[in-house]
Amino acid sequence: GTWDMVVSNGMGIAAPNAGAPDDPILFNTSDGTLLRRLNPTTALSANVMGAAIDGNRAVVGKQNSHFALFDVATGNEIGSVASTAGNGFGSSAAISGNLVAIGGWGGNVEVFDVSTPSAIVSLGTVPSSGNFAFALSGNTLVSAYFGTVNVYTVGATSIGTGTQLTPPGTAG
Repeated sequence: GTWDMVVSNGMGIAAPNAGAPDDPILFNTSDGTLLRRLNPTTALSANVMGAAIDGNRAVVGKQNSHFALFDVATGNEIGSVASTAGNGFGSSAAISGNLVAIGGWGGNVEVFDVSTPSAIVSLGTVPSSGNFAFALSGNTLVSAYFGTVNVYTVGATSIGTGTQLTPPGTAG
């Protein structure tokens, strides 16, 4: 089975879930052909949960508080991080340029600077408010939990204070 699948620029990444025998794969979205397997230096084939692609980089999160960064052209791992965030950390992932956001079931979202893959730096964790979904674009992180949406600006060394948005039709 497959837990997560994303598409970007004609490529898709499929991350197998618990019990799946293979590492994540990249495939051509127009005809479904296999482009390459991602080659992690640490085993990712069990409990792979989150996956994302941006340009020539892909990120794959593993449920046990680990994620790996890959070069899409070669499929080789170019960096990885183990986090102490726990509680399903690695179950969701986003990547935009040199920023990677990794989330877990407990609602925490941690953002990393991956500009130097051999020295990945944590920029901080968004406070847990039950982040059910999140997205990353440029230096903007948006997290949501049912009717609550928060927008954060990710700086060079930290994550700014979030701004809570009020969806249309809910202001009183």
